[in-house]
This record gives sequence, structure tokens and C-alpha cells, in this order.
Amino acid sequence: MSLERRFAIIVGTNCYDTKKLQYPLKDARDMSNILQKRCEFKNEDIINLEFEINYKGSIQDAIFKAFTEVLSNGFIKNMDTFLFYYSGHGIYDKKESKSYLELSDNEKISIQEIFDKINELGAKNSFLIVDACNAGGQLNFTNRAKNKLVKQLHY
Repeated sequence: MSLERRFAIIVGTNCYDTKKLQYPLKDARDMSNILQKRCEFKNEDIINLEFEINYKGSIQDAIFKAFTEVLSNGFIKNMDTFLFYYSGHGIYDKKESKSYLELSDNEKISIQEIFDKINELGAKNSFLIVDACNAGGQLNFTNRAKNKLVKQLHY
């Protein structure tokens, strides 16, 4: 009988020319360390993504690639635990009534897209932690275990 594994994607971004943040990369590293020291996550099951102002690629593509990497690293649907952590800027679009992670000055991804990627994994337990100002709003997402629509406010 195999035991549950705990996987995580940890994202810290400071790809902002005008709205620089002081601690997103440190916060991401701290989260990774805490998961290993206190929550029984193994280093090899944590994907740490750090982005500085000089990063030239697509951060969204790197995040989506990390989800694929989780699956290829032996993630077992309905058995393993998954955690996604983001530290950086967020924005709320009132016209669209959508919350976004502002990945850089020129790139954003909706929090709903992250929920969808997490749900695709089919983890036994899933966690989303967003450490971002201005990403609040009302989010609708499907709770796979209960198969009903759940509304949750995030600030």
C-alpha cells in the first residue's frame, strides 16, 4: 500500500517595473521551507518558480508547465495532496467581475484558471494560497468532492 504524497507549486514574482514588491521571492522561499519542515512535503515534490524583472519568458506558460510536471512526477489522482501558492501582485477587474494574478507588468492569469488547473489534477486535498493585494472578489468554482457550486470571498 502506498502513502499519500504532497505536491506543491510555489510561485514568487517581482516582474514589475513600476510597482516593485519587496518580499514575494522571500515569501515563496519561506513557504517552501515551511512545507518541508512542518507539513511533510518532500523537496522533490515541490516546484519552486521565481521570476525577477529580467525574466523574458511567459510566466503563465511556466506555471502551466509546472502543473504538467506534477503529473509526470507520479501524482496520483484522488490520493495525493496538492498546494498552489502565489506571492506577487493581484488585480480585480470590476467590469469582468474577475480576480487575476498579475504575473508581470504585461501578463496576468485569472484565479479561476488556476482553480481549473487544480481541479484537473483531481487531488484528494487541494489548497490555494494567494498572497496578493487587490486580487479580491467573488469567485465561483466547483467543489469536485461535493459536486456543487461553491461561492467564496477572497480579500
